Amino acid sequence: MRTLFGTLLLVVPLLAAKYADEVWSFGNQASYLALGSAGVAVVQGPAALDWNVAGLAATPGSQTLGFLHGSYFGGLHTTDHLAWATPRLLGHHTWLGVGLFLLQSPGIRVTELPHPGDSVGADNPPMVREEVDYRSAALKIGVARQLRRIRAGLLLKFLYQDAHLETAYGLGLDLGVQWSSPPLALGLAVQNPVPTPLLWSTGTREWLLPSAVLGGALGTDGLRLLLDLETHFEDYGEAAAFALGALSLDLHAGVEWNPHPAVALRAGLDRGNPTLGAGVRYRFLSLDYAFMGHADLKNSHRFSLVLWLP
Repeated sequence: MRTLFGTLLLVVPLLAAKYADEVWSFGNQASYLALGSAGVAVVQGPAALDWNVAGLAATPGSQTLGFLHGSYFGGLHTTDHLAWATPRLLGHHTWLGVGLFLLQSPGIRVTELPHPGDSVGADNPPMVREEVDYRSAALKIGVARQLRRIRAGLLLKFLYQDAHLETAYGLGLDLGVQWSSPPLALGLAVQNPVPTPLLWSTGTREWLLPSAVLGGALGTDGLRLLLDLETHFEDYGEAAAFALGALSLDLHAGVEWNPHPAVALRAGLDRGNPTLGAGVRYRFLSLDYAFMGHADLKNSHRFSLVLWLP
């Protein structure tokens, strides 16, 4: 499986736009990952840099620092996030957020046949020529403002990929809005409203096409239901729950129950994959865990730590 995954990564510069932005779509806080990656309507704090930048303006306190480490599909690849948000630099009603994301997939096997002209068989088995690493990184800078019941935000992102033999750079823009009137909250996040170019060292230009997530949440702090509809303006085929020609749709759903103000239990579905998790909070510290199962790949585990500073 690692060899297959590596083969796909190493031919990224030759692919069209499809799936090009998937390596940056993992999310940066375990509490929302455990909810099936739903939360565009209620996300706040550092996680807003990934789900909906408008949620920065809903962040309690004066500064917030978040860190996540994730191991996906039995260690096939790992992710690390570090993000910070504050209103102190831009005024009381305007928040600034800065986040750094890193994905790594080490030990990808590059194979070759002893006799390239012959078919694979017992007398011509694939041999490991070398093991290489794949890396992807993103720097995100977001600004959001509270406007009565509406929050609006804008995010600038700098993208980098290192696929062993080739590298790529990109610069993109995301937008987001949130509206809340308890117990109902709604949100909309738009990624790449203008197609974002990803420039490879081969001279190939890849495009990250527009996508949007429309979500809602219903409930109180004791029990809350969340549902997000993710739309990609390209044909994902069988990789999407619903493929409608030039549109591809996926669902994210979750439920959160707080048996105690300091404890949260969570469950959900992330593109059809079951998720579970829990979180505890003590004063200014929050610790969360998220599990995701997969029918074909191994399980994924994500841990996050958030500091809510007064």
